[in-house]
Parts: sequence; structure tokens; C-alpha cells
Amino acid sequence: MLYPKAFTDTIKRAYTKYTGSFRAKRIDYHHDEGLYVKGNPGAGKTAGALAYCDLYPNTLYFSFKHLDASFAPRVFASHYPDIFRPCETWEDFFDQLYDYGIKRHGVIFFDDAGARNDKDEFILQLQRILENNKKYSFFVVFLLKPWEHMPMCGKEAFIEPISPAELRRIFKLKDEDTFRLYTITGGNPYLLSAYDVHLSFEENLRNWLCLDSAYYRLAQEWLAYCFRSPESYNTLMYGVATGRSRVSELSELSGFPNNKVDKYLKALEAHGLIVREKEACSFARYKPATNYLLLWFRFLFAAKAADDVSFSERTFSAFMDYCDNVLLPATFRQTVLKWLDQHQLHYLRTQIDVQKPFKQDVVVNGTRFDYVSRPMNTRADTSF
Repeated sequence: MLYPKAFTDTIKRAYTKYTGSFRAKRIDYHHDEGLYVKGNPGAGKTAGALAYCDLYPNTLYFSFKHLDASFAPRVFASHYPDIFRPCETWEDFFDQLYDYGIKRHGVIFFDDAGARNDKDEFILQLQRILENNKKYSFFVVFLLKPWEHMPMCGKEAFIEPISPAELRRIFKLKDEDTFRLYTITGGNPYLLSAYDVHLSFEENLRNWLCLDSAYYRLAQEWLAYCFRSPESYNTLMYGVATGRSRVSELSELSGFPNNKVDKYLKALEAHGLIVREKEACSFARYKPATNYLLLWFRFLFAAKAADDVSFSERTFSAFMDYCDNVLLPATFRQTVLKWLDQHQLHYLRTQIDVQKPFKQDVVVNGTRFDYVSRPMNTRADTSF
């Protein structure tokens, strides 16, 4: 599976800073701190950690996925029989891990550690070891979803999606298909891993618009991971994706009272599924957090698959039309504005704020520009 190139660099920088600052007794990292690497489902955290383990043999990877925390020490120890004796308790596990770390000084990954609230003993014993980590035995990295938290000190690093430039380099695509692929996936590595470079973009999309594809499954798994009963949340996601952006409109669609809709929307926002935009009149508007979620709920959620497998030609055409004529131009523009925001000081003499809404889509002498700025020391407009 793909993972963002920056993942390995992020871990290397954090580990180097940790070991260096510990030796020098600086305050950048403390010996009882870890690193929280966060990213949405499919962001490539697990794939990145496993790739890091391949690069650096002293690194160890442990996952709580599908495991009860009280049973995990046995399973974790069995993964590395050359390092651990059989373990029954977290105290025994971390004592052995500490002895290993003194000899090897590596990175230890814990994946899915924030999934359930059953890890009090795990946290207690880990903190005990780290607080006495006088020989910088190991550096702990937690792989978490953005809304998950651990009751420990640590620094956060967020995994950005794969950029259009990385996509073009990886898949050797034409510029148009690069941005089409970025538009429908949002640069999500899990989705991109299913892309077949030997097929055209349209052929790949047809393969994705079926019930057993990774493209179809991710949204379902995301909601199921976040909520025990995702059905009500699905209804609101569908409403937001189809243009019902206010609480009153979503209440009318779902039949839920306004206060219940508001509660559910806050939960969806907290789990990275929707974003809220404030208007000047103080009303809040909601929209799906990514183009992928927008497309999935707008076109696939309520559509019926032909023969219970693939979606119809009508669904495919509507999906493609909306992608090419609505989302693609907007995505390209936002990508350009983001690039300009990051590189403007290299090309311009003054700092500008490209995210100001009133500076976007400005009409000057009858011509509409994506962005207009009035630089300092001049009366002339600079338009993009």
C-alpha cells in the first residue's frame, strides 16, 4: 500500500530530535514523551510504519487491531520470539522491551492504541518505563485517528495526503488525469493503492464503482469505525453531500429534531467527516470534509448496483460529469492557491492572505479572477 513520502521523514526527524535533545538535556523532547502520528482512515499510517520497520531493523511494530488489551501482551510477545519470553502482563512486557531497547535504541510503533478505552494498565506500565527511561531505551510512536487521544505527554504530527505532484511522479499520469485522480481520492493512499496504471482513468473508475472495491468500502468502514449505529449519521451525510447545508434543512430531510441533528453534526465534525463554514450572518453551513466523501454520499450511497455488483452507466456518467465540471476546477484552484500561499515570499515582495474569501472570485472591470490582491506601495491590483 502507498503511504505519503513525508511519513518516514517525520519519524526520522522526531527520533533524531528526541535522542539528540535527551543527550543534550534540552527541552524539545523529554524522555517520558512520545510522538502521536495522526491521519484519517486510509492515510497510510500503518503502511508507513511497516515500511519504516523494513528500513530500520531495530524498529518494532505492534497493533491493537481486533485485540483485547489484556490479551495483547501475549500476542505482541509472540510476534518477536527472539526478543520476548512469553508474557502474561504489561509489566512483564515492558520490562523485557526496556531491556531490548537499551541494547538497540529503536523506534516502537503502537497502532490502533486509541480505538478502545481498555488500556489503563498498558498506559500505566508504559509511563512507568518512560519515566525511568534514563538510557533512552526506545522512542514510542502512536498511530492514531485525528479524533483519538492518549493520556500521555507527546508531540503531534499530522499525515498530509499524497500531493498531485507526488501522484504524477508515482503513476506517470497526464496532468489532467493526475488532478482527476486527486479530485476523486483526495490523495488518500488507501484508495490510490487500488489504482491500476495499466488501465485508463475511466477504466479504473468503472472498476471502483462497484460494491466490492476499496473505493466503495472505505466510507462504510470509516462510519462504522466511528459510530456503533452509523445509519442515522449516513442520512445526514447524504443530506450534506446533496446540498442541504443547514440544520433546518437536514432536520426536514431526516425527520430528526433540530437539537438531535445539531448533536449528530458535531459528532460527524469531530470525526473528520464534515466541516463547518461560518457565514457573515452567523449561520453555519456544513459540507463533506473531502471530495471523496462528497462523491460517495452524493452518487453511491443511495444508488442501486446492477446485479448487486456494479453501479449503472447512469451513475458513472453523473459521477464523471460532476467530478470534471464542478469538483475538478475547484480542486485545481485550491491547489494553486495553497501553492501560492506556501511559496509567495519567494516571488512577491509582500505577504498576502490567499484564503480570504472576499479576495477570491473578484470581478475587475468585468473580468473574474480567482484571486485579487492589492500589494503595498502601489495602487495597481495583482490578479491571478
